[in-house]
Amino acid sequence: MELSKSERLNGLLFDAIVALAFGSVLIPGAHGVSLIGYWLWMIGPEDARSLIGWLGIILLMVKAKISRPGLYLSLTMAGLTMLVVSWWLFTFIRLWEELIPSIPFLGLVVGRITHLIVQLRGRIE
Repeated sequence: MELSKSERLNGLLFDAIVALAFGSVLIPGAHGVSLIGYWLWMIGPEDARSLIGWLGIILLMVKAKISRPGLYLSLTMAGLTMLVVSWWLFTFIRLWEELIPSIPFLGLVVGRITHLIVQLRGRIE
C-alpha cells in the first residue's frame, strides 16, 4: 500500500520542523551562520560537518516525492541520521555547553521517528 500525498506532505512538514530545530541549535552556537551561507552558495570539501547536515536536509525533502513505504522509510531514517551525526560532530567539542539547547532538536528527532513508525505500521513489505 502506497503513501498518500497528504501523508507524505505531513511527513515533510514534520521534517521541516526538525530541520528548523537543527538550524536553531547550530546557528546560536556560532556554528551555522557563516557555514550555512557558505554551503548555500559554494560547496567545497573544507567542512564535512555542514555537508552531512545539508545532505540530511536534502534527503528529507526528496523523500516527500516517494510513495513506496520501504524507500520512504529508508530515506527518512538516512536523513535523520545525517542530521544527528552532523549535530554530534558540531557539538562534540562543547557537548555539555550545547546539550541543553539541543534538547528540542533531539526530542523532535525522536518524535519524528515515532511518527514514522505509526505512519508506516503494517505497510512495509
